Amino acid sequence: MIPKNATKVDWEVELALVVGKTALYVPIEKALDYVGGYVLHNDYSERSFQLEHGGQWVKGKSADTFAPLRSVSCLSGRAS
Repeated sequence: MIPKNATKVDWEVELALVVGKTALYVPIEKALDYVGGYVLHNDYSERSFQLEHGGQWVKGKSADTFAPLRSVSCLSGRAS
């Protein structure tokens, strides 16, 4: 759903990672051990809210219908 008064909505599809277990100060060589799965993420932005009404990035990204996700593809045995 497009937000009320939106005039410049754009989008891109991204591959998002699902963190599978608590991680803090993880060395780069161990990082993938903490990935629990992947999901397609539709990243929506309303550019007029973001750029023409005070310049705050969050204004263009925070509509309640933005950032829909598909089902998570879990990696068996990779995270608990």
